[in-house]
Amino acid sequence: MEAVLIGVFGRRIAQVLGGREAVPQSRDDGRKIIVPEKAYKSDSPYDLVQSVVNFVNFALRKAYYNRDELAQNALRSYHVDYYMAQVNNGGHSQYAANSNMLDFTLRDCQEGLEAMRHEAATLHRRFLTFAKAEPARMDKVFKGGGFGDIDPAMDKLDKEFYELCRQKPLIEANRTWLKSLPELRVVADDEYMAVTDAFAAANKHASARKAERERQAKEDDAKDPLKQAMGYLCIMVKEPRQFIAFGQHPEHVGARIPIAFNKGYMLLVEGIE
Repeated sequence: MEAVLIGVFGRRIAQVLGGREAVPQSRDDGRKIIVPEKAYKSDSPYDLVQSVVNFVNFALRKAYYNRDELAQNALRSYHVDYYMAQVNNGGHSQYAANSNMLDFTLRDCQEGLEAMRHEAATLHRRFLTFAKAEPARMDKVFKGGGFGDIDPAMDKLDKEFYELCRQKPLIEANRTWLKSLPELRVVADDEYMAVTDAFAAANKHASARKAERERQAKEDDAKDPLKQAMGYLCIMVKEPRQFIAFGQHPEHVGARIPIAFNKGYMLLVEGIE
């Protein structure tokens, strides 16, 4: 029987800075950040920020825009929220590992924090300076991913971050800044789907990019020995069954592998700590 292996993704598409760059200016370059009115008017700062996260995810994953075709302040807000979520969940060590220390993720975050005039910009800059100055220690931080022994420098950044954000919530700073942007387009809730669909339809490169991403994904899957092995096991069975497999991380044991059968059965395989 045919089987399909699927990947697990977080709320972000994760994508070392050099010298300090100028704080980005909030200006309308014609590219809009589309949000529903309900989120804009909500008493909770999470609603507006999450609506921007949703918009960026939609633009990149469903409408097949490239990041340089979007309003750059949307990406800055997006990655500031990513930084906040990662550090709150597992500290700067988790942020390092899950972001893969990718240049534009780090740049977006730093520029966003500076544009928001939040003191966390100083902490993030210290994090980047540490990564550049202490490559051996940073390698251990990256591999640990927030588990095991935490580097004292990361622990210090974490404690300062938590106290700072307790006094001045970063999510509130993000919302306040978003509301100041001229490129923020607030649409009526009942019009939001139509407006975002029109935004997606305006991308003339969508079909070609979708085809290329699907081709690349199949090519990558074909080169992945784990996916090949699990795929063969799935094909061999006559009825959907659950397969148990274990993977090993360099620093700890454990793997999560989702398997989707063509009849809808799914198993999340977990290693044993």
